[in-house]
Amino acid sequence: MSFDDKISQLLERKKKIDNEIEELKLKNTESLAKALIKVADIEKLDTTVILGAVLKAVENISDDEKEVLANAGKTFLGKYKILPPKKARAKKK
Repeated sequence: MSFDDKISQLLERKKKIDNEIEELKLKNTESLAKALIKVADIEKLDTTVILGAVLKAVENISDDEKEVLANAGKTFLGKYKILPPKKARAKKK
């Protein structure tokens, strides 16, 4: 295989990869737009409606899943500094 053939193959691969990247960017943009629309819809809802929906959804969750969700919630709240870490609370006392 000649050097020119190798270069042309590499250029074809690059074009395919670039096309795949563009498709992924488009899909990500669409997903983000859908998520933002959902967030906007949720913000319009009454807090009691949201709480009721969550409570109804939680009824059918097993205890193991509840523990996993509770840990994920604590991690999320700690990450965004909504919930202080346990060590920080222990030092303050």
